[in-house]
Amino acid sequence: MDWAPASAVRWLFDSEQGASDRLIPRWLFLRALGLIYFSAFFSLVFQISGLLGPQGILPANDYLEAVGRSLGHLARLWFAPTLLWFSSSSHMLLGLCWMGMFASLLLVLNIWPRAMLVICFACFLSFVSAAQDFSGYQSDGMLLEAGFISLFFAPPGIRPGWGAVRPPIRASLFLLQWEWFRIYFESGIAKIASGDPQWRNLRVALKPRTVLGRSGIRERLGGHWHPVYGYKEMTGPDARARFTTIIEYVQEHPPWSIFAGH
Repeated sequence: MDWAPASAVRWLFDSEQGASDRLIPRWLFLRALGLIYFSAFFSLVFQISGLLGPQGILPANDYLEAVGRSLGHLARLWFAPTLLWFSSSSHMLLGLCWMGMFASLLLVLNIWPRAMLVICFACFLSFVSAAQDFSGYQSDGMLLEAGFISLFFAPPGIRPGWGAVRPPIRASLFLLQWEWFRIYFESGIAKIASGDPQWRNLRVALKPRTVLGRSGIRERLGGHWHPVYGYKEMTGPDARARFTTIIEYVQEHPPWSIFAGH
């Protein structure tokens, strides 16, 4: 490869010089992303009115009115980029959920993936921007970041198939790998930096059947398996518990294999 600046830029950003050996991983990733979006919107259908509706816990309308009074017309859109500026009624909230679910299903079916990613991203960003205390979860930011990068990762066209004509842009592929790396590496660093002696002494047993159990987010219910969080704080030597914790560290410190190609 010619590493002259212009050639390097084309290699990173020109789809014609994209990663042609990543067609199947891209296809699988976008189908999985569609399922994740669908799961997010599906769960919101049953709770969004109670959370952000006019009679909800934290009404989006009250929040947006306060933002509008504090900031100018353009500044408010930058601070809270959401379609709920048009309306924050329960019908609007549910409509965005159903629109997001429909678009995510079309993404799973590989129908106009870029357009469906735009719709999913806009709908989910609309909720996160107005959710206030309910939008502080790491997973929300992770999904938004992956969804935005995927706008440039996905193939164009209504029925692109494998997208062989437009392989994945290498810059978008790297950014998705970089996000994956940060999630795992920072999760591992957080375990060490927390100062929790259970982690440092390899005395935390994790059950991989739950997200919270896998991520190490635990309540202190020492000595008992928790039916939701799925963990146990060990009060004595336990080879299986220590082995499980070591595997967790090996997985997260560091996940260099992400950048190792095949």
